[in-house]
Amino acid sequence: MLLRPDCLEFPGDRPCRPSKERGQECPDCPDYRPVGFRVLLVKLDAPGDVLRTTSVLEGLHRRHGPGLHLTWVTRPASLPLLERSEGIHRLLSTEDPLLPILLKTETFDLAAALDPSKDAAAIASAAVASQRRGFVLHPKGYVAPADAAASTWLEMGAFDRLKKANTRTCQDHLQSMLGLEGHAGPIRYTPGNAARAAAAAVPAGPPLVGFNTGAGKRWTYKKWTEEGWIALGRLLMPATRVALLGGPEEMDRNNVLHKALPGALRPGEGLSLDGFAGVLSRCDVVVTGDTLALHLAVALKRRVVALFGPTSATEVELYGLGEKLVADIPCQCCYLPDCDVRPTCMDRITPALLHAAVLRQLESRP
Repeated sequence: MLLRPDCLEFPGDRPCRPSKERGQECPDCPDYRPVGFRVLLVKLDAPGDVLRTTSVLEGLHRRHGPGLHLTWVTRPASLPLLERSEGIHRLLSTEDPLLPILLKTETFDLAAALDPSKDAAAIASAAVASQRRGFVLHPKGYVAPADAAASTWLEMGAFDRLKKANTRTCQDHLQSMLGLEGHAGPIRYTPGNAARAAAAAVPAGPPLVGFNTGAGKRWTYKKWTEEGWIALGRLLMPATRVALLGGPEEMDRNNVLHKALPGALRPGEGLSLDGFAGVLSRCDVVVTGDTLALHLAVALKRRVVALFGPTSATEVELYGLGEKLVADIPCQCCYLPDCDVRPTCMDRITPALLHAAVLRQLESRP
């Protein structure tokens, strides 16, 4: 048989990319790369964490060579973040009917669940694999660490004092869980057609500062105050343009902000995740809480000013692209969904502090 079906380029049901683009055929194709080390990586929650986990791709490929074949399993909401990522050979949703069949029929050299959740641990544990890292599901139904690095991460999630005492980034912990050496690679996001269209639709003008005004529902004080956003906007405008960013959950909040800042742009509304990335790519500085937009802006190499209250600033890697403003309060990094401390952690981050940080980042642009 002339065909080499074990090539990483061959999809199985159609001609491969080198064949279509350059007319190359087996057995003499210079792009032939046989499948070597096979990895099943399970990272499900949450989208921002899934995106920053792409930082392990560089280390995985460096460690296991050009024959590495990587299958990544995630939840449907995170698929758009990964679907164009170079280095992922097969991307599967937890709802994909192929997943249980794959777990029964294929063999992996490494199965790694990087979420300490029963869902992720169960998927990785069900795979036929010669090595496991991260988390596994114990036969008695609880999540257990498969290695010492995962044990550290599991205990940090269980004990707030360990979370607060942590001095390492999330990326560093992920590297350790996968047995990778050296510093983590960059966060990877490859924009698509929707991103390019959305970026082209943002008008040219003075520097653009994006206000990502939301931060999910899990922690009440992960969001900065409406009064703070309004004051910051008034300090920046009109010399600097302001864009109010967010998804459907931020619509009402951004309506309030726009009434107080009528000159602000609203370029990201109603867009897909890829379209939102396109808008972020046009921002000179992105001001955001600890949320998906933070990691997406870093992946797009935008300057960032990040605000932290109840969550860990230490775990977030900015790759030298910005600065973190952390609430000056003893209980910072409490991971409480709500609290009665007044003024709150986010109240203590003032518009003046943020304004100065934004100006520093504008001056730091290439």
